[in-house]
Amino acid sequence: MNNLISIIIPVYNRENFIQHAIKSIILQDHHEKEIIVVDDGSSDKSALIAKQALSSGNVPYKIIRLTENQGVSHARNIGIKESQGTYISFLDSDDSCDATMLSSMFSQSVKDAGNIADLVFCGYRKFHTNDNTTETRLLNDKLINNIPTDDIALSRIFNKFEPALSSLFRRDLLIQNNIFFHEDCYAGEDGEFFLKAIIRSKKIAAIPSAPYIYVQHEAMGINQSIPSKSIDRYNNNTLALTRTLKYILKNSESPRLRNAAKYYLLPMVLQRHFSHAAMRGDENTFFRMLKNIQCRKKLLSSYHMLPIEPEIFFKSLALLASPHRYYCHYSKKYT
Repeated sequence: MNNLISIIIPVYNRENFIQHAIKSIILQDHHEKEIIVVDDGSSDKSALIAKQALSSGNVPYKIIRLTENQGVSHARNIGIKESQGTYISFLDSDDSCDATMLSSMFSQSVKDAGNIADLVFCGYRKFHTNDNTTETRLLNDKLINNIPTDDIALSRIFNKFEPALSSLFRRDLLIQNNIFFHEDCYAGEDGEFFLKAIIRSKKIAAIPSAPYIYVQHEAMGINQSIPSKSIDRYNNNTLALTRTLKYILKNSESPRLRNAAKYYLLPMVLQRHFSHAAMRGDENTFFRMLKNIQCRKKLLSSYHMLPIEPEIFFKSLALLASPHRYYCHYSKKYT
C-alpha cells in the first residue's frame, strides 16, 4: 500500500478563494499527497490562480479544465477517476483546512496495520465571513471507532453525526463498488455519496477533531434567497434520499438497515413529496397523493420507528389528520 492521498478540488468561478484553499493543502504535514484541481468551466481567473499557487508548492498536481460548467458532482467524479492515491479526500474551492488534517486521518486509518480503514471521518468548523464567527461541529468518535458499519450507517441515516466531505475514502472501495456522485443532483449528493460508501465499507474510523473549515460567505446565499431555487434544492434532496433508500434495499442484507429504509426513509420521502407539492402550490397533486391508499399505508408504516425516531410517525399522523393545515404550512413559505 502506498501512503499517497489524492485531494480533489472542484472549482467554478472562485478566483477570490481558490488560492487559500490550495495553500491549506500544500501546507499539510502529510507529505505524500497529490492535488487534483478540476476547473468546471470557470469564466474568471480560477484556473490561472490555481496554477500559480500549485506551481510554487512543490506538490504533484493536475489541473483539468472543462470547457463548460457541468456541476460539482461531475467535477468530483473526474477527480476520482484521475486520482492515484490509496485514499481520496475532497476540498471545496472556497474552503480550507488545518495543516494536520490529512496526517491525523491517515494515522487513524492505519492504526490497525492488518486491517486498514475504508473510511475515516472528521468533524468541521463553519467560519462566517460576515461577522468572523466560528461554529465547531465535532464528531462523537465513540459512535464510529470500533463500531459495526451497520450501526454507523444507522447513525448517519438518523442524522446522529455529520462528517466533513474532506473525510478519507479508500479509492479502491469507491472504484470497485462504482460509488460516484450523482451528476443530475446539486443538493443532497454528499449525503447520498457518504451513505453508499458507509454501506460498502468493512471498517470505518474517525478522529475527534474538526480540522475542515467551511467558509460561509455572501455568494453562497444568493440562490438560497430565491424561492424557486430553494424549492429546487428541496426536491433534489428528496431525490437523493429516494436513491439512497433504493440503494440500501438493493445492496444491504442487514435487517436493521432495510427496516430503516422501509419505515424511516420511505415515509420521509413521501412526506417530502407532499411538502414539495405544497411549496409549488400544486394542490391537485397533493390531494391526489393523499387519496392513494398505498401511500397512506406507507406513511403509517413509520410506526415501526416509534421506539427509535418517533418524529417521523407523528409527522405522518399530522399530515393524514390535518392535510389542509399541512398544505398551508408549506405553501405559505414559498408562494
